[in-house]
Amino acid sequence: RQTATPDCDASCRLASTSSEWKTSWEDTENAASRVCWGCDGHPWSREVLYVRSVWQAIHSEQLPIRAVSQRTNLWSVPCPRGVELRARGARCLAGHFAYSVLCFFRWMGEGNEAYGLLNLESAMDLSWLVQNSSCREDWGFTPAEVAENYERILSSVWHLHKGVPERWLPVHGPPSCSRPRPPEPQELPPAEPPAHRMRVMCMVLTVYPAEEERMSAVVDTYAPLCDSLVFLTASTAPSEFRGYLVLDLRKLFKTLRPDPFPDIIGGPGLRVDNHALHNTIEKTLRSFEWAASLLKGLDTKPDVICRLDSDTMFFPPNLLRIMHCRNFSSDVPWALGHENYLHKHQEPGHAFLSGGNGICLSRAAVELVDENVKSGEVRESAEPGHWNSGVCVSVPGHWDDVVFGVCLARFGIPVSRWGTDCLGRTLFWPHPLEQALPSPGKIEPQKVPPKVSWFHAPEDESQVRQDPRFANYYHWRYRSWQHFACSPQHWIGDYPVSFHPYRDGQKTRQF
Repeated sequence: RQTATPDCDASCRLASTSSEWKTSWEDTENAASRVCWGCDGHPWSREVLYVRSVWQAIHSEQLPIRAVSQRTNLWSVPCPRGVELRARGARCLAGHFAYSVLCFFRWMGEGNEAYGLLNLESAMDLSWLVQNSSCREDWGFTPAEVAENYERILSSVWHLHKGVPERWLPVHGPPSCSRPRPPEPQELPPAEPPAHRMRVMCMVLTVYPAEEERMSAVVDTYAPLCDSLVFLTASTAPSEFRGYLVLDLRKLFKTLRPDPFPDIIGGPGLRVDNHALHNTIEKTLRSFEWAASLLKGLDTKPDVICRLDSDTMFFPPNLLRIMHCRNFSSDVPWALGHENYLHKHQEPGHAFLSGGNGICLSRAAVELVDENVKSGEVRESAEPGHWNSGVCVSVPGHWDDVVFGVCLARFGIPVSRWGTDCLGRTLFWPHPLEQALPSPGKIEPQKVPPKVSWFHAPEDESQVRQDPRFANYYHWRYRSWQHFACSPQHWIGDYPVSFHPYRDGQKTRQF
């Protein structure tokens, strides 16, 4: 279901969360025999001419994106209100690629940005396939042009929170893996280096005593590499653990729910379907609020504050490497981590940073979070289901990273794209290391799309969670731009900042 539109009310959102998976996982395997993958059976020539006429009008007249539909009569194109199901073999996927681009312009012209972006996503799904076909130049809109504009829109809408740019730009050249990005707001000119070595503060969310072994593993591994580290709980705990501060946040925030106990929620794994028992959303918000209060009393302040899980494997020097190489300023609000797009086309409708890999905010961003908390911009609710309401809300539940993504957008804090390097490799790796290396479970993109599109999840999640295809599906969902022109040996960068999850203390130390 498409839930990221104003038409979807509370009942619609509730229905979307309980609806069954819409397609069979086996469709991925059967796709090649059901549709035309190349240029055989090319759509009618008049369709090609029409698409080319739209492309020519855009570039020769320099039409704004929202003016293309009226100028070229796109109202007559029967565009889907969401994701196109590519179930018909009568038309080739190259035609579907061009069709999706037209539908992007049609919906944008009608003021429906959500439907427009969904159709652009469908086109990006097919870009690699069309780029490697003999008819990639036939339609005017080449895969390289679509990919370049897709990335511009990705940065503007999902990272800078500014909306779709005014114009569609011509392609700069052939596809290239190592492609430059415009400087982000926090990137200072090379002539203005930071006045000091950047400092990292680590906040580790933990449950005491259930996660005491994980706390020990943190102390034995990356804790000494943080400029400061604190364990944050909502349970009774000693004030110090092996030389590091332990803070029970309930002493400062009286309404914070206590940490759930293992015997309540099913044992040491701390996994449960009843989100009313979790306090992670509240805990994350309160952690940054506490950090802002701490900053006010410090003479030497950290430049970046990272909220980490107890099973995060973290490498502060590699975070500092990004900040120094890109000349980041901590006086500008920014957020950095593993950029996750799973919810950008459904409620709550924003990109977010995966909590397990760490959510790192600049000092200015932490102060901006605190300002919004103090001004009442964070809503309070006792209903766990309100996590996907599209507002920054403190509720019971475990979807803290998704909710915090909404908060970042509402507060105007840009989400940096430097969680992925220039070669399309991930620097905040949301898996154990072995899934980046040659093995049956290696995470790598499937270049050929399934029959129905990557918007559809496996039919029965519980049966396939251990299947490598399942992890691949969720890792690469909405990330076709990342591997469109890149094919590195490994999809993890040379200087990774974090891995997740590492729940076994012994394995963490060995790693």
